[in-house]
Amino acid sequence: MRKLLLILVLILPIPLMIIPVEAATQTAQKPPKIRVLIFKHSREYIADHDAELVLQAIKHGESQGLDVHSIGAYYFTEPVKGMVSDDPFTNILMEPVEEKRFQRFQDFISDNIKKDKSQRDNVIVFSVGHGSPSGYLHNIGQRTNVFKALAAAAAENKQPMLWWQLSCYASAGLPSLSSLPPEQQKYFNMVASSDSRQSSYIDIQGKIMDRLFTAMVNDKVDTNHNGVIEANELDAFFRLPGSLRDGGGPIVYSLKPDSIFFGFKGLGIPILDRIGTQGIYNEEYVPIP
Repeated sequence: MRKLLLILVLILPIPLMIIPVEAATQTAQKPPKIRVLIFKHSREYIADHDAELVLQAIKHGESQGLDVHSIGAYYFTEPVKGMVSDDPFTNILMEPVEEKRFQRFQDFISDNIKKDKSQRDNVIVFSVGHGSPSGYLHNIGQRTNVFKALAAAAAENKQPMLWWQLSCYASAGLPSLSSLPPEQQKYFNMVASSDSRQSSYIDIQGKIMDRLFTAMVNDKVDTNHNGVIEANELDAFFRLPGSLRDGGGPIVYSLKPDSIFFGFKGLGIPILDRIGTQGIYNEEYVPIP
């Protein structure tokens, strides 16, 4: 093995150096870096309360050392006497032409997930509001269009995103993740608060998120200790004894059981770039001389 590594170093130009395997010892895994974007599409107190619980979960996670923070909390406000609202999020939802409304919504999400972006972080988009068995989300439109807009924004920014949806009948009208273009499939996953036949209850999802953040700090979710939280691990965490699951959720949606929800897999052998800016390389990266 030492001879093989020596040959590789001699063949490659000086700017690229491969560290010997002995130096590539695995270090303790750090909890993932997370940014949270909240949007509330119903104006009732119920939605306000659950959005506030998520903000409290973020603060609690930060206080325990988790790298998590809010990048915005947006609320639908009822227009006064039918007047167009000055609030930018409300103004988007009041757009009467559906195609324009969802394009503006996608642009709004895309702009917001650029905030405070850092390498190897994850975004949770938490939505809260009324939902119907027909697949309609109050004041915004069909879930399928929200799904498409969020996935497109994630791929546009190459940003791993989890849409955590709190609404009644939260799975109704949700398309399959396999229906997305391949590029969008790489960046988008979902959690729903209930199946397509059940109501969702208040005072639960934010508390579950709080428990999740605490468990991340204590390395209680990544049960195979490979440095990432996969779909099957997140689902298992949600099903632990004592978990709050009224309404049937959270329900994890992913393409594969090992789809990555939080964190990033890296190369086993670190690569030093002596010419350009040092990058953070994923497991599929192949160095080219």
